[in-house]
Amino acid sequence: MKPTAALTALTALACTAIASPLMRRNDSYACFQATVNGAEKFTAVKALSVLLANYSTVIPGGGIATEFGNNAVVYVCNFSGANIDADPQANLNYDININSHCGPSTAGRVRLDSGLEYGRTAIGKAFCDGS
Repeated sequence: MKPTAALTALTALACTAIASPLMRRNDSYACFQATVNGAEKFTAVKALSVLLANYSTVIPGGGIATEFGNNAVVYVCNFSGANIDADPQANLNYDININSHCGPSTAGRVRLDSGLEYGRTAIGKAFCDGS
């Protein structure tokens, strides 16, 4: 999926578990070549957490994303077959974990056993596409 607006809500994929960054043992991290502006990325991370506090359900085959500035898209996708509630705090925690794995300005994602995927990329780059 490619973002098209400053604040983009996409149809979401789903499951039934809430991600817990401290309890996950089989999380799958990936880093990508795209880079993001750290300040814009962090603003998009905070905006996604606010959005998830009010609209947390990610349906199967979809995602929820925010975009800020000229560079950063932050998203959560659901690759399971059931609705999953995405956790606003997990969004913040996984951003910190992606920073540790990829660096603070590198695109990356973490896919959880539940089927949820939290990530960030540059505007115009594909996301929630299963890659």
